[in-house]
Amino acid sequence: MKHLIKLLLITLLFTSATLFAEEFKKPPYDKRLDLKVDGKLWYDYADTNSDFAYNLGVYYQQNLKEYKTAEFWYEYALNLNDKNINAIFNLCIIYEDRKEYDKAINLYKKAVQLNDTQASINLGLLYSAQENYFEAIKYYKKAIEREFRWAEKPLTTLL
Repeated sequence: MKHLIKLLLITLLFTSATLFAEEFKKPPYDKRLDLKVDGKLWYDYADTNSDFAYNLGVYYQQNLKEYKTAEFWYEYALNLNDKNINAIFNLCIIYEDRKEYDKAINLYKKAVQLNDTQASINLGLLYSAQENYFEAIKYYKKAIEREFRWAEKPLTTLL
């Protein structure tokens, strides 16, 4: 019985690892990365290094304006390190630009849980833009508690 349970656990672990690998399969090398000094290096190690995957996202977002590809690399970076604040923020920018506010809000909340003050401000601004003032006030106050005084100005306009 013990051996059967071990076998089932090993099978489960192998299956979930395989599913993860299939979900985030690294795309083929893009020759345009040669235009960036570290582009090839980033690509070669992006499947194990969150910062390199993030750098690829930035390159696709800012230089090539390919937001779908940038989104892929930011998500890849977050799967390698779910505390990569830079990947969270850049992904939120993409979501906000596409008006996918629920996705942006969920990621900002994750950043707030990681004690990122800027995420509190961004959530306050996003909720204000959606006229959800109760939530906006909550996150402005959270930013002020973390000594980010800039949040006092938008908060006073809501109170």
